[in-house]
Amino acid sequence: APMDAEAKLLMACIPGLQAVYGGAEAADVHGDVTLNITNGTFKRVFGGNNISGTIDGAIKVNIEEVGCRPIIIGELYGGGNKAAYSIYGYDDDGPKTSGENPSADPQVNLKAFTSIGAVYGGGYGATATMVGSPTVSINEVVGNPTTYPTSGTDGSIGGTFTATGYSGATGVVVDPETGHTVDIPAHVRGKIGAVGKVFGGGNAAPVLGSTTVNVGNLSTIDFESTTAVEAIPVKGADIKGNIYGGGDAAEVTGDASVNVGKKKVENPEP
Repeated sequence: APMDAEAKLLMACIPGLQAVYGGAEAADVHGDVTLNITNGTFKRVFGGNNISGTIDGAIKVNIEEVGCRPIIIGELYGGGNKAAYSIYGYDDDGPKTSGENPSADPQVNLKAFTSIGAVYGGGYGATATMVGSPTVSINEVVGNPTTYPTSGTDGSIGGTFTATGYSGATGVVVDPETGHTVDIPAHVRGKIGAVGKVFGGGNAAPVLGSTTVNVGNLSTIDFESTTAVEAIPVKGADIKGNIYGGGDAAEVTGDASVNVGKKKVENPEP
């Protein structure tokens, strides 16, 4: 069923899900999509739709660990799972590649979490074309889940918890159809979140536009899921693998930029 309003999804106190989508299963969303993840374990998170359908507004994904449990994600996507997205809207041929009054470009904002295997500004799969210029921003503060497991296994995604941290997990199957796997890095409790790999583009999904990855470029951040966290000093970023401005086996038609650290200010005003 189509939806004529903004879609705002707040994932709070979620023990675990296979996948979560900011958009729809196979329907049209005629408005913006905002997905706020505050806790829980997910094999995959998508800002866009699953399978098909359209989103006629902007996509924003915020990862902000302030909820009941630590945030652990196998793969995080700004786009959809096999579903295309365009900031210019759609016509009978699919996503438009140009037009007037485009929506804001997609954003994926990592602020506080425990562990994420891989992050993509685009979508997943050859049909998940993204028309637009996504930005992945990683400016971290230390997460603060109200309940942290001190023993046992996270059965939904793998890895074990101790009083000092999370062991991580290797070869987690995040797409049962293809057998696609991801490694999730270990994390020390009380430290900023650990990320495996970062891509500005998609995973086997093209981006018709430019991509940007910003790492540790802000001095402070605010949380959008709560007004209780504002102007918190950024601690930095913990990325265990590589950062790619482009995609993983996926085309980016425009520029691909990676910006690490804050710019030096020459001769600042007194």
